[in-house]
Amino acid sequence: MFSCDDLRAELSHILDDDVPPDLREKIQHHLAECRLCTVLLDSTRKTITILTDTGSFELPDNLSDRLTSMIMDKVREEPKK
Repeated sequence: MFSCDDLRAELSHILDDDVPPDLREKIQHHLAECRLCTVLLDSTRKTITILTDTGSFELPDNLSDRLTSMIMDKVREEPKK
């Protein structure tokens, strides 16, 4: 049985349309039955579209440097797993 966890594990392949036909059939059946996964897939596709259609822009150097520094400080604070 194809589960929600299975769909999440295959999400990037689904979005890249890189799924073998037998798995595609399982995914389509699951999506027909599972509203949560349908919303997840649709929302992810929409988010990617928004992000890729927005275009890029340059940040001022001082802001970019401050943001990078803040992000790196947070990363360094994260406990190691």
